[in-house]
Amino acid sequence: MIVGAQPCMPGQIGAGSCQVQCATATAGAQNFIVELRSAHQKRDEACFKDPTSRECIQADGDYNIRMSVYRNYLGSVPIGCQLPDPITI
Repeated sequence: MIVGAQPCMPGQIGAGSCQVQCATATAGAQNFIVELRSAHQKRDEACFKDPTSRECIQADGDYNIRMSVYRNYLGSVPIGCQLPDPITI
């Protein structure tokens, strides 16, 4: 450590000039994003055919669960990290 440099806060890297550590958060988000995109596509396909079908209702439920999981994950990510908004996925 540099003499006189202040230690960084948890989730930051560097010494004296601390930066938010986003690599871990970004890598962790990738699986959630892939699953959310897949669930979104399955819901769109199922509901396009028949919006009242059991397949559509199940696909919508799966999508909503995955959306909630991703939103919860975003709540644990450092504020300075830029990850995709769930609505844009």
